[in-house]
Amino acid sequence: MRLIASTAAAVVFAFAFVSTGALPFGRYASAADFASQYKAAFDDFNGRAKDGSAQSCADKAAEAVKLAANDNEKFDGLVLQARCTYFVGTRLKKDDDKIRVFGDSKSLAEKAKNLLKDRAEGYYWYGVSLGRWAEANGIMKSLGERHNLRRTMETVLTKGAVVDGKNVPGKEYEAYGANRTLGRMYFRLPGMFGGDNRKSEELFREAVAKSAAYPETLNAIWFAEVLVANGKKAEARQVLDFVIQFENEPAKYNADRVAEYVDLIGDAKALRKEIGN
Repeated sequence: MRLIASTAAAVVFAFAFVSTGALPFGRYASAADFASQYKAAFDDFNGRAKDGSAQSCADKAAEAVKLAANDNEKFDGLVLQARCTYFVGTRLKKDDDKIRVFGDSKSLAEKAKNLLKDRAEGYYWYGVSLGRWAEANGIMKSLGERHNLRRTMETVLTKGAVVDGKNVPGKEYEAYGANRTLGRMYFRLPGMFGGDNRKSEELFREAVAKSAAYPETLNAIWFAEVLVANGKKAEARQVLDFVIQFENEPAKYNADRVAEYVDLIGDAKALRKEIGN
């Protein structure tokens, strides 16, 4: 999975010095312990399609945060904990439960973004958690957060993230996740409060086109909803048909996003049926 990988170097570094006795063992034992705990959490996240794995990831990431020896390790642990908690929330059915869990992931991400303010990941998971929290809480009741959400996602666009050990622009993080979140916000908001379906379509169109090599099911579904609202049903059908064709082989759509695909394929099919031929 394309997650933060900055802990890998710490593991190698720690074990090298522990094995040679070049530096006091106790100092680097904590680094090794953090890396081991982080890896265990990361492994659970990769297996998140299995019930309980995402929560196990969040719990193990929380323990990793306690073992962190520096801000970078703590940041990595908090981001992973927030991400796993967010995924738990996406599988909940009751709004009250969603409000609680997305509130938790938002709080964890806020700690991360305050810790390393030059990194996009904390801002991103804070923003997507805020957006999901607002939907569960009710758009009209959450109108006061719309400016916070917009500012947060616009901040993501100005920062950088670390993916598979490589620096990437914040805009590309999570398959153009900032575009996706802003597009959803403009789509769900009433016009008098800043809602704008045309702007939403532009954001989703860019996200779908530029993340084609790393497709995200939610990009496609939410893009199709906007297209329908904008009177472009034919294009919406094409977008959804492309996603649905992989129903029996989801790994061919995106091997790293099988869990998300499986969770969302029902929504894609339901929307496609609603649109008709």
